[in-house]
Amino acid sequence: MPPRIREVRINLRVFAEPKAWELKPSLGVPEDPTELFGFVRNLITTNPVDALFVATRCGGQNRSFGRTVGSSMAEVEISFKIDTQTMEPIDLRETKPRQFGTADFFLTTDTTDVSGKPEWFEDVDAGATAIRRLSGASLPVTDRNFTVRLERTRQSPVVRITLDAAPYMPFTSESIPIPEVDISLGPVSFPAMDALVKLVNLSALDINADIRVTVEKRSDGELTVLDSGTHDGFPYYEIYVNDEQAAYTFTPTANNAPEHMHELTGRTVTISEPASALKRLPGES
Repeated sequence: MPPRIREVRINLRVFAEPKAWELKPSLGVPEDPTELFGFVRNLITTNPVDALFVATRCGGQNRSFGRTVGSSMAEVEISFKIDTQTMEPIDLRETKPRQFGTADFFLTTDTTDVSGKPEWFEDVDAGATAIRRLSGASLPVTDRNFTVRLERTRQSPVVRITLDAAPYMPFTSESIPIPEVDISLGPVSFPAMDALVKLVNLSALDINADIRVTVEKRSDGELTVLDSGTHDGFPYYEIYVNDEQAAYTFTPTANNAPEHMHELTGRTVTISEPASALKRLPGES
């Protein structure tokens, strides 16, 4: 007879396999191109490296699929217990809190295309290091950009994970620490933050995902899990349930895959996986 109380542990990991990947400027037209051009020109003339707000190579996680392998662009682990008679979830908690990875960036001259891989898939040249002024930051987690909720579909509990975040530059306008200063171009000056907002509207690439893991009870009393939902066509996604071999994985292969993170050029992937038996965790009777 199945045990009355079962444990459920869900891992979501989002990552990029290569050491670096190509981030191209996205489509969009700023409200005032004159101000945007002035801001970019100011950055280029004062520090050429800062021009990488517009186009650069983003650091990847340099790993393949694996629940405990390497780092991630975004990651969370959720655990709870479930009463198999009432199907009521008990003690939902984040056993590995929601987090975004560290964003690193490289000069375009420090990366090389990888043969047999998509155009955006890059290797980092030997001896090259990340750009100090633009690297090492992590996007703060909020209840708007990374959420975990418990819902129900009839009697079945559903863990719903949503992502709406830009963990790579230019992040979002509210998440970059820009001082309240004005940029002067001859007789004209305007707030640096206003210019940044226009730049974000032009080139921000954000991760969008709405993922559901549903726990259902079969007629024999055993539990099954079903992965469903949607996510962008970039980057890589993996879901693990009770430490089992990945319940779901996604590998981007299109040459323009990073553009799928932009709302104007994006492609949405639908998760449609068959239900599978819920594996018992070690120590569970």
